[in-house]
Amino acid sequence: MIFVGLVDTSTIVEIKEGVIKGLTKRTLKVDSLVNPTGKFHIGMKRAYELWPSDLVSRIKEERKKEMEKDFRNTQALLYRQMTELEANNVRVSFSFFFFFDFMWMI
Repeated sequence: MIFVGLVDTSTIVEIKEGVIKGLTKRTLKVDSLVNPTGKFHIGMKRAYELWPSDLVSRIKEERKKEMEKDFRNTQALLYRQMTELEANNVRVSFSFFFFFDFMWMI
């Protein structure tokens, strides 16, 4: 294995039409003059592993708040639709919603 710092770069890819495909399946444009052999050692590293822990915590908290907001909006919409159905004498089971509440707490 070849490591550059803490990144495993043992995967070797060849340039095809000025492009290499990364490990995340993204295409990377590369000038063939950079490496005349056309072979590149590639690796990947999660950004969370590079960023300071305070930044990672802040980003995760912001994403969690956004997801909770979206979840609550969706849940409110479902309850509204369920109420409308019941007003039209359509029977709706609450077990589906209890399942969502339970999954949210896990």
